[in-house]
Amino acid sequence: MSSRFKVGDIMKALNHAVPTVPKTPNSLQFVQRIIEKVNKKFEFIPSIAENFNWYVEPSIELTALKELFKSYNDETRVNEILIKHYKENTTRILDDLKEKFPHRSNILEEIFFAHNNGFYYLSCIAFMTQVDGVVYDFSDGKNYFHGTRESNFFEETRARLNSLDIESAGLYFLKQLFNNELPIRIGPKKRTLEFEHMNRHQMLHGETTNFNTEINSLKALSLLATLAFNLKYLDDILSNDEIKNNKYGDLI
Repeated sequence: MSSRFKVGDIMKALNHAVPTVPKTPNSLQFVQRIIEKVNKKFEFIPSIAENFNWYVEPSIELTALKELFKSYNDETRVNEILIKHYKENTTRILDDLKEKFPHRSNILEEIFFAHNNGFYYLSCIAFMTQVDGVVYDFSDGKNYFHGTRESNFFEETRARLNSLDIESAGLYFLKQLFNNELPIRIGPKKRTLEFEHMNRHQMLHGETTNFNTEINSLKALSLLATLAFNLKYLDDILSNDEIKNNKYGDLI
């Protein structure tokens, strides 16, 4: 039964439980130790995005997260775990995206149709368009991949997250999305001759033609799902003074 527990659900349960703890020094120290221990288990998450171009959504099951924790430097094992997770959850992710962004339902259904039927050139590129699309909806016209000197959603969000003086497991789910070294976002000036990751700029500008694989499509899906399902938490943590001023913040 415990193997079906979702990380996000467990974190929410902890959030509800923590305020009920008596405000005595011993009790608060006990809670602090628990939170610190939980947070340590999540520190590895951004490295998976930076090293392997995978993104970990908060609905991942606890058993899968534990396996990632044990092998997050092993690309083969990381691929096995996250391929399994995203293949098993494709339908649920589509349903959740349609519920959150109903005006995008038609295009999302066509993208997932392409993915499910092996049209990976189409699905990889189309997933990238919706990454920008969900941020466009969330931020009143900005996008994830590009900005201007006057307004840059990615850089502004990255700077604000890095400035937060809190220790939060949920924060690692956000920081994996806002890192200047993410392979999917690296521009031509930073890419070396040895660069082999799936890259949004290379795909959309026709610089590469070898990205039509299931794993790349699943990686693109993982970015869309993780970003879309974290936007509310991103808004909460950046706008809630109670969270920002609490060193241990909100867990997720």
